[in-house]
Amino acid sequence: MRKEEGEMRVSVEGEEPILRMTIGAFTQMLESLYRIFGSAGLSMIYVMGKERGIYEARRGLTELEGETSIMDVLKLALKRAERLGWGEMEIAELDTINGIVDIRIKKTPFPCRAPDASHCYFYRGYLSGIVSEILGEEMSCTLDKCLLKGDKECVIRIFRTR
Repeated sequence: MRKEEGEMRVSVEGEEPILRMTIGAFTQMLESLYRIFGSAGLSMIYVMGKERGIYEARRGLTELEGETSIMDVLKLALKRAERLGWGEMEIAELDTINGIVDIRIKKTPFPCRAPDASHCYFYRGYLSGIVSEILGEEMSCTLDKCLLKGDKECVIRIFRTR
């Protein structure tokens, strides 16, 4: 951290300044959108996540050099997300012909309380934005598997919008 004229800035080497916020504060912000705007709030949260994912994918793509496979680019993007505190994720399936990417959530910073919690919408949007930007086509997503629904793991399925 460095202090300049009364400002405090936090940055990671090679990154732009970072705003820090607790998971609880972030979750409260998202939940307030849902509480005030209902399902429209969930749509806003999804779009916020998607825009953040697109931004992260663009930042990550600038780090690439030379020929790289789509799998490598996706792995790099998920590793970048992990470094930024968004949790541990891995690609469970990549089917570029049919436009399907399954991402297994290994560890999330968000508290799991309900399959359709506001932070789940943000997370789905975030991952959809990353994959959309990397594959260069509009993608959507669904919660394919969820621990809270009795599944053994959480998997977000991102698929081509036709």
